[in-house]
Formats: sequence, C-alpha cells, structure tokens
Amino acid sequence: MPINKEVLIKLPVWQKALILAGVMLVLGLAWYMLFYTPNNEEISSLRAQLDKLQKQIQEQQKAKEAKINLEKEIKALETELKVLSSKLPEEKEIPDLLSSVNEMGRLHGLEFVLFKQGKPVRKEYYSEIPVEIQVRGGFHQILQFLSKVGAMDRIVHVSKLKMGQYKAEAEGGTILASLQATTYKYESEPPPKKAEPGKKPSTPPPPAKGTPKGGKGAVD
Repeated sequence: MPINKEVLIKLPVWQKALILAGVMLVLGLAWYMLFYTPNNEEISSLRAQLDKLQKQIQEQQKAKEAKINLEKEIKALETELKVLSSKLPEEKEIPDLLSSVNEMGRLHGLEFVLFKQGKPVRKEYYSEIPVEIQVRGGFHQILQFLSKVGAMDRIVHVSKLKMGQYKAEAEGGTILASLQATTYKYESEPPPKKAEPGKKPSTPPPPAKGTPKGGKGAVD
C-alpha cells in the first residue's frame, strides 16, 4: 500500500519520531550486517597476521644479533688460540727448545749433572713434556738461569725446585739444584676416549631344590 505523503504530514510529532527511529534502526542494522561485520572479521584476521609477522621479525632479529655476537666470540677465541699456539712448540721444535734451555744454563756457568726428558703426558688439547734437570753452580747463576727460562717465548714451567747443600770451592761456593722443566705441545684434537670396561653379565642364582606337594619326588 503506497504511503500517502499528506497522511505522514498530518501525523503527530511523536509518531513521526517513531517512524524516523525505525528507519534509522533498519539502515543501521543493514550497514552493520553488510559492511561492519565482514570488515571487522577481515581487520581481526589482518591484525593476527601482522602480530605473527612482527614476532617472526623480532625472532629473526634476535637470531641475527646472536649470530653476530657468536661470530665475534669465535674470532676472539681464534685470535687467543693463535697467541697460545705460538707459545706452544710443535713436535719438531721441542729438541731445539730443550737444546736452548741447556745452552742457556751453560752460558750462565752452570754444570748440568742431569738433563733427562720424560714421557709426554697427554691432556685434552695439549701434551706436557717434562724434563728432569740437575745443575750445579752459584746461587745467583741458578736464579739468573731460572729467570731466563721463565722469560722464554715458548712456555716452559719450572716446578719441583730443590736446592741442595752449599759446597765451598776454591773459585766460590756452588749449589746442586734439582728441578723439573715442563714445556707443552699443542694437540689439534682431543685424545680418543677410553672404552669403558664391559660389565660382566650377572649370573642368576641356581634354582632352589625342593619337594613338591604330595611327596611324589624331588624337583631338580
């Protein structure tokens, strides 16, 4: 039924307000159903994707920073390793190093009573090369010799130092000093792990002998 314009004009104000409110309500509901709800769902989906991408970017940034820090640490360790390796003689350099120690003592007027290289002691990334030494000479000469050995470019550790009794001689008193000089050889790989001794299988106890009920005989 067509709406008469004159009828609408003659309606009371409150009825006109109700009609206008109804029209606005219908238009608002239509807009909500047609535009707001789909857009809101799409916006929520886009926000979730954006949050996910931001988290991935943050994780990648942290991984990148961790990689940079790790590379710096590796370079620092490599530099430190080169410095330490330069102080550890190689296998072919050990005889020359020990010869230098011997010659150094003779230059300070010491008499070598004993100069004996021991067996290498294997550690994780290096080997210890111990040398038992006994020298005879003046007290100050021995101290100068030990000072020179400690100042060598290659690492030579002096331990087990013992001073013997003073011996008076025509040209001055001498002391017999015993010590262990240890140098170190760099090993590029750790020693192979020792195989653990196999455990002996436990022997089950022998079955107990008994007589079954009824007295029909013994069970082996």
